[in-house]
Amino acid sequence: MTLFECLAIEVKQIEVKQKNMKKLFLLGILILTAMSPSCQEDAPEVECCLPFDISTDLSGDWQVFERGYSPGDRYITEEVPASPAQNMRFGSENVFSSNILGLEDYSYFKIFEDSYIEGGFVIALFSELADMQDADVENLEHSYMLEEYSNGNIKLSFRFCIEGCHLALKKVEVSTE
Repeated sequence: MTLFECLAIEVKQIEVKQKNMKKLFLLGILILTAMSPSCQEDAPEVECCLPFDISTDLSGDWQVFERGYSPGDRYITEEVPASPAQNMRFGSENVFSSNILGLEDYSYFKIFEDSYIEGGFVIALFSELADMQDADVENLEHSYMLEEYSNGNIKLSFRFCIEGCHLALKKVEVSTE
């Protein structure tokens, strides 16, 4: 037997071992999956994207927990880590503040009826009070479609984002310590 024939036999044996290991690995995953209880089993169903109820109290602090975007071939939804927290604050008299990159220069917000979606609402952010007071829903520089989840969280979908982009927020109590 030549050296090449010996190597060929050895390679074949290794391939057979790898296939057997792969089968065992997949079988193990299948067994673990079948035996593990579902994480969603007891979780209440949360319905997304109900029309925003204008009577909903937005005042207070909201933390981003999810971000969605599309690189062009699919829609990606990612969980946003709780630390460091990315927050928005909707205050009285339409005062707004945020520590989110790109939003920290905005100081005011206003909710408009959406001119494109019947019964829908738009929230817009403004740097200057005068800009907010003279604003028209058709000509907003920085605005989001405003929707609600059935559990009280809110979804801000960037208007005019062709392939979809959103931030999902939950109301939080911010420690003043």
